[in-house]
Amino acid sequence: MHAAARVVNTPSVQVLLDAGAKVNDVDNNEQTPLHMVGAEPSESQSMAECTALLLEKGANLELKDSSGETPLHRHVCKSVKTTLVLLKYGADTQDHSPFISLLKNARFPHHDDGYSKINASWVLLDADMNIDRTDANFSGRTLRDLLKDQQSEFYVGRWNAEIEDNATIETLKKIKQYLDVRPLPLERLCRRVVRGLLRQYAGGIGKIFLDSTVALNFPKSLLEFIQCQPEKSKMNQEQAQLLAG
Repeated sequence: MHAAARVVNTPSVQVLLDAGAKVNDVDNNEQTPLHMVGAEPSESQSMAECTALLLEKGANLELKDSSGETPLHRHVCKSVKTTLVLLKYGADTQDHSPFISLLKNARFPHHDDGYSKINASWVLLDADMNIDRTDANFSGRTLRDLLKDQQSEFYVGRWNAEIEDNATIETLKKIKQYLDVRPLPLERLCRRVVRGLLRQYAGGIGKIFLDSTVALNFPKSLLEFIQCQPEKSKMNQEQAQLLAG
């Protein structure tokens, strides 16, 4: 099934699953089929559909390969669409290391590397990726610190605004100031908590996470928000074009 996932042969993946193949089997690198979807970067709808199929069949979002990487580490470096699928099914956004992988390794089709990284970074920041967690690999610094050190156009402008608006403990005072002058959806302050509790309950199984989210019987807009589905009405034209089918 790893081979079928690698070449995004979704019908073959379905046949193998129906025949009893185990969705969380690992290869010599301890990678699951979910790690392997798509050998090359792509924003194809078929790649997103193959990813969703594996998750519907019980693929574990948090299994790490021999390099210590989860499927999110892999997908954020090759497809915005599949990254959105993983986030919808409850991929962990408390660990900022997938963001580090994005900055170091990402390569995407259609546009130059920097442009694609920007779109992927918006997705992670919109998902409340924890950028205030210290990392021993960076001398105890946070991702916020690393981003502030960057001088290129890739890390300025909108990035600065997104970073300042990120709902983390460090910025709660700033959020309170925003609330005094403009409306801010309350769910933005609690999404991280809701996702964290549901993810813990699901044990890394995306299908359980998604079913548990739906079972809360929240309004559709709030469900989509917790599932990190993009609010297309608020997207700029480039984002909408990239994420269109």
